[in-house]
Amino acid sequence: MENISIVIPTHNRPKYLYRALSYYNSVPITCSIFIADSSSSENKKENAKVIASFPGMSIFHLDKYEGTNALDAVKKTNNQYLKIADALHHVKTPYSVLCADDDFTIPNAIQQAIMFLEDNPDFVCAHGHYLSYYVKQGWVGWRKKFCWTPLPATPDMSNTVSDVKERLLFQFSHFTYPAYAVYKTEVLRKVFQESGNTADDYRFGETLLSLLTAVYGKIKFLDILYAVREFDMLSSGGYSPKNTFQYFIKQGTYKDKYKQFREKLALYLKDNSALSLDDARKTVDDGMEVFMKKRFYSFQNKILSKIRDWLDRVSLPNLINKKIQKVYRDIFLYKRLYFYKERFVYNQRKKNNSFSKELEKVKKYVLTYPVDKRV
Repeated sequence: MENISIVIPTHNRPKYLYRALSYYNSVPITCSIFIADSSSSENKKENAKVIASFPGMSIFHLDKYEGTNALDAVKKTNNQYLKIADALHHVKTPYSVLCADDDFTIPNAIQQAIMFLEDNPDFVCAHGHYLSYYVKQGWVGWRKKFCWTPLPATPDMSNTVSDVKERLLFQFSHFTYPAYAVYKTEVLRKVFQESGNTADDYRFGETLLSLLTAVYGKIKFLDILYAVREFDMLSSGGYSPKNTFQYFIKQGTYKDKYKQFREKLALYLKDNSALSLDDARKTVDDGMEVFMKKRFYSFQNKILSKIRDWLDRVSLPNLINKKIQKVYRDIFLYKRLYFYKERFVYNQRKKNNSFSKELEKVKKYVLTYPVDKRV
């Protein structure tokens, strides 16, 4: 796979990095790997030792980043995105894939995504099914158990609309976050750069990245096992009480944030279509209205929002706060996830007998290389 590079951002997690590199070394994978390291000085030294323990791999340690794992309140930028954009400037291959240090992106799936993009130049990225896993302590002999479930997917996770305006509206309506897909390097670098420069929060940042991707080209969802991602059972799905559109609206900051977001997206839409800037702005407004109704004004999210508001008022300890939200989420999603998992396993094994082998390989590395909790 000489025409693709892997970018792994890491921040103060040497054990995660060692586990990820051990996995890719076992394949073995032949592409270059770029480590975008914003760790402390001490952990950068530990990461350097980790990288040195894989002399047969082509690994580049980009360690100039300082404290860029969060938002910059002074510069009003998303430093995590800008770190990745800067790392992508070092990449010389036509394709790139972003892999979190706690994820396992399947090398065979990367290759299939590249083949698809080579054959379909109007697509800018391709990915597939994601599994979510966690490790829990078993009762028998205190043995750890590897638990997993597929993240729900539907056929409309592909965006194959030809017209740029309609493709953007489709992405608003059928929103996905394709940042971990195999991308054309130039496109991946641009969407991370523009999202980091425009949004000073993760919510608008990830939304803009997804929508800019749709402006640049089509998005393909392949019916393959693509990646296995860690799921923190004590998290609430990436939720932060101060990082939601509802919070921005309540605090009176949504209008200014949205104005900046709309202007950037409208400019790119204008430049990549026959629309005027005013028409592009109206398109963004129309799409955002649909987006907000579907994702944040649904019955489920209204209830969850009320739960979060109540939790904020009573000021419970953070651990209890997250567990209450997790219980609600699990009750609401359990039935859908259970039946989706049954269909997913059946279909994957029927179509591709390597499914179990790939999952077993990930399981081996998760259980063999224990890591500390998220930092």
